[in-house]
Amino acid sequence: MSTTSRTESPATLTPVGEQGVSAEEQAVIETVAAQTAARLGPLIDEHLRLVRHVLDNHQQQRQRRG
Repeated sequence: MSTTSRTESPATLTPVGEQGVSAEEQAVIETVAAQTAARLGPLIDEHLRLVRHVLDNHQQQRQRRG
């Protein structure tokens, strides 16, 4: 699998499918991506729940202070 340099602009990167990635490598990439999404999804949901809770508390405190 080829890599790109850190100085290369993301706009000029070649999509993975066009880099000559084998079907096996592509399957591994897709599996890891799916596993990552499955693990991050609940963490992101919990983070958003906590952020909303903090914002709600902040808004309630502001309303009490008038």
